Amino acid sequence: MPSPFLDPNYLNMAPAGVRPPHLRTTTTTPVIFNQSTAYKVSKTPPAHSRRRSQRHGFHAALDHIRTKPPSPRFPQQQIMPGHAQTKQIHMPAHVAIGIILSNGETGQDQYQCHAPDCFNKTFGRIAELKRHHAGKHAAVGRKPQFWCPINECERSKTGQGEAFPRKDKMFDHLSRAHANIVGS
Repeated sequence: MPSPFLDPNYLNMAPAGVRPPHLRTTTTTPVIFNQSTAYKVSKTPPAHSRRRSQRHGFHAALDHIRTKPPSPRFPQQQIMPGHAQTKQIHMPAHVAIGIILSNGETGQDQYQCHAPDCFNKTFGRIAELKRHHAGKHAAVGRKPQFWCPINECERSKTGQGEAFPRKDKMFDHLSRAHANIVGS
């Protein structure tokens, strides 16, 4: 007999108002990446996090400190006594770029773009989500630009077209549009 968790009709067999055990709890945990934040969504919280929620006082405060994400490290500036200066340091902001959809199986996570215009587009690896975000959603001036090296091309710096958001896309363009110049 197949597992009820894999049977799509299992959801319809449960009495009204009762959710199957594998869908009863959902937790959202921030996962910090270099200058980006994604949120991990899992079906059931790990046992240690369920125990922590029942603690109080001193131990609860210790758990909060232990589970707090590490703060990013920024260069510190030494100021000589008598030479104090006011200097504004711009720190990178953490941006939510997506969520991690997890069913608890190792290697089965899906990474979903957080942008509303992507219509829940998912990726199999976090690197693919980051690359997608850098090319499609990064702020103007922060998007990578790869120009066609053929000066006569409209996608070159001297042309009227746009730069490519990814290096591999620029190479694809070279092999298709300029195959007679660069060869195969």
